[in-house]
Amino acid sequence: TATGVNSYRTNVEAQGVFDAPDLELVDLRIVPGSCFDASARVVNRGARGVRPPVRVVFVLSRAGAEVDRAEVTTTRTLLPGESERVEVALTGLVGIVDGYTLLATVDPDDASTGFGEVRECDEADGTAGPIDVACTGPE
Repeated sequence: TATGVNSYRTNVEAQGVFDAPDLELVDLRIVPGSCFDASARVVNRGARGVRPPVRVVFVLSRAGAEVDRAEVTTTRTLLPGESERVEVALTGLVGIVDGYTLLATVDPDDASTGFGEVRECDEADGTAGPIDVACTGPE
C-alpha cells in the first residue's frame, strides 16, 4: 500500500447482499359495476422477490368510523418489477351509498414493530388511499 493510505477499514459492499423487496400498492379503486368490491395492484419495486402469501388489508370507513374490513393475500411469487391485482368484497351501511373512504395496506405492521412480515427496503410506502368512494352498482 502507498504511504499514508490505510485501507484497513474500507467496507466493500458485495452486490446483492442488502437487496430487499419493496412492496407498494397502486391503482386502488372500487371495481366498476360493483357496490363496494375493491381492488389494488401489489407491486414489488425492490431488488429481491417475495413469496406468497403477502397480506393486503382493505378498510372501508364513513365519517371516520370503520364500516368494514377485508383481507386477501397474494397468490404467487412477486419478483422485482412484477405485480398482482388483488380484490375483496366490502359491505357498506344499509341504504347509504356515498360518503365512504377506502384505504388499503400491503404487509401491515399489526404488531407496531416498524415492519410487517416481509422485511422491505422502504416500510413506509405500503399504503394506498384514502380515496373517496361510493356504491357504483347494485347493493
